Amino acid sequence: MILALLGRQLRHMRWILVGLGLGLFLLEGLIIQLAKAFEGGPGIEQILDMLPDMILDLVKAQIPAFTFPAFAAFGFMHPGALVGSSAVIVMFATAPAGERDSGLLDLLLSRPVTRTKHLLASLLGIVITATAMPLCLLAGCATGLALVDVPGELPWTAYVPAAGLLACLLAAVGGFSLLVGATAQRRGTAAARIAAVLLVTYVVDTLTKVFGSLDALRWATPFHYFDPITATIDEGGHWGDAAVLLGAAVVPTLLAFRCWRTRDL
Repeated sequence: MILALLGRQLRHMRWILVGLGLGLFLLEGLIIQLAKAFEGGPGIEQILDMLPDMILDLVKAQIPAFTFPAFAAFGFMHPGALVGSSAVIVMFATAPAGERDSGLLDLLLSRPVTRTKHLLASLLGIVITATAMPLCLLAGCATGLALVDVPGELPWTAYVPAAGLLACLLAAVGGFSLLVGATAQRRGTAAARIAAVLLVTYVVDTLTKVFGSLDALRWATPFHYFDPITATIDEGGHWGDAAVLLGAAVVPTLLAFRCWRTRDL
């Protein structure tokens, strides 16, 4: 029954998943081509010189080192990749709330399926998305690196930690989204709350990189523990961050299952 529920959700979102995966594959390949164009040339310096100081600080907050490996790793933290992947995860996480809105949930639970199994189908969808999207970026990275020739470039395997760290971040987003979806009355309300929290935490994390006086707030955001560039360049320096993100995924997931089993539907 779990696989049947999961299959139903996957059928509804199959083209979104395929389109997003292909888009991420092409995005990472394009970023590597741009990185190759800037490598060893004056182009990036000329662009940076034209930027206002505040904008330049924001750019440096996202890409601290303007090197080919840093640019290639930036694809794993590109806002488009984060927004697209998070949006699909939110769709899976809030599916039970949507079925409650439509009345389908009453029909499903009238059959021999427990609430736990029903929510587990959404969790599996989150796990698939959190795993597949980083792999699409990694495949685009490997393909892009095979098409360029840059002296001293890192092998594609050096970007595996970046993909793993992205998977951990998406898992944390999924755990939080699942908890919000399991406690909300309506799917639209749950999605709005999740989007608001993610946007605020992302903006806070970005601002703390620019304004040192806000640094005390940064530890509370999941994006503080998400640095694919450092994970790529500094071998072994990402395990602690990955552990924190996985913890931020497991705890709300367990709470979500508890709330879903005991709440009044």
